[in-house]
Amino acid sequence: MRAVTLLRLTGELLGWSPKLFARTAGGGASPVGIVWLIPIFGIYFALRLAQTGEAPPTVGRALGLAKIARSLGPAANRGGVRWEGFTNHN
Repeated sequence: MRAVTLLRLTGELLGWSPKLFARTAGGGASPVGIVWLIPIFGIYFALRLAQTGEAPPTVGRALGLAKIARSLGPAANRGGVRWEGFTNHN
């Protein structure tokens, strides 16, 4: 996981091909963009938790928790949460 982060950081800072290392939010459609890493690492960590016996009791519960988590971001934005410190006003 650290290797992927370092690869992305290096590619972005050194200005490597934007087709691979886009500097847009979420990495755009670049293959090394963060958006593509979410399901890959999500599945990886889910399998690791299941192997240690820490998985939710049913698949339905796991999917329900994922749906709730996914809805929290947009719900927070609609609720007036502002991320002033993280915006770029250039």
